[in-house]
Amino acid sequence: MTDAQSNSAALAVPPLDRSTFVGASDVASILGVGYRSAIDTWLEKTRQLPPRDHEPEFFYWGKKHEALIAAEYALRNNRSLAYAGDANRAHRELPVLHASPDFLIEAIAPGESVGALDCKTVGEYRKHEWHDGPPIAYLIQVQSQLEVFDLDFGALAALIGGNHYRNYHLERDRELGALILDEVRGFWQLVENRTPPPPTASRRCREALKRLYPRDDGEAVELPAEAATWARQRAALKVAAKSLDAQLVELDNQIVAAIGSASYGVIPGGGHFSHRVQTRKGYSVEPTEFRVLRHLDRDLNQ
Repeated sequence: MTDAQSNSAALAVPPLDRSTFVGASDVASILGVGYRSAIDTWLEKTRQLPPRDHEPEFFYWGKKHEALIAAEYALRNNRSLAYAGDANRAHRELPVLHASPDFLIEAIAPGESVGALDCKTVGEYRKHEWHDGPPIAYLIQVQSQLEVFDLDFGALAALIGGNHYRNYHLERDRELGALILDEVRGFWQLVENRTPPPPTASRRCREALKRLYPRDDGEAVELPAEAATWARQRAALKVAAKSLDAQLVELDNQIVAAIGSASYGVIPGGGHFSHRVQTRKGYSVEPTEFRVLRHLDRDLNQ
């Protein structure tokens, strides 16, 4: 079998059915700090998202690099590792919470516990997220693994942009672990009751709501009492946003006029503005459907 055939076969392997449990990588989204919204995770667990017939390619390459990254961690930290396998372990008190670290870090001192190692392959476009340490979503993932396996420490090892290696030692945070258990327990009740999590201010949440409610049915629904407050706040924010937008346009116009026909405007004290010609390719927009939220002052029947 050629390398290309091997890669294609690996990519074609059906992914694990994650609708029956909360994985350690799901927890950050439940806490509102993940790479997707809690509603996205809820849609997956309630099987309202179309199943994937294979894992995305970045997942494949992440798995492919795990052994290489782990070997570098072992070398740089003088530690021995044991492959954790692909099996998911369930939490002893909350069986719906699962975890599967990439490797286990073997103890080297008397009384020291085993640790959990998670390996990450980070694309160039996300290297900025690691400037001040690991992204919080990965910290939550490791803390969830420590909670499930009842371990005292873990580590994150990352290959960033293909040629930058970093690793981080992480002590178990038992207060955070208790919070994780409470949040996962509450989230799973929403899954069992088929009640969506409350919306948040993130754009990811808005996109998830579009997937949850893609079309309207022509009916009217009575909103809760606080909807009157929502309407007033929304109107006030739109007025404020319009005023801020006008102020921004005025400032931009002042800067453009000051630059004139030059390409750059140098700011006293440091920095500069640029005002260059850019060419955008022409394209046609395909017809599409989307829902629009509007506030109408009149009653529905008028």
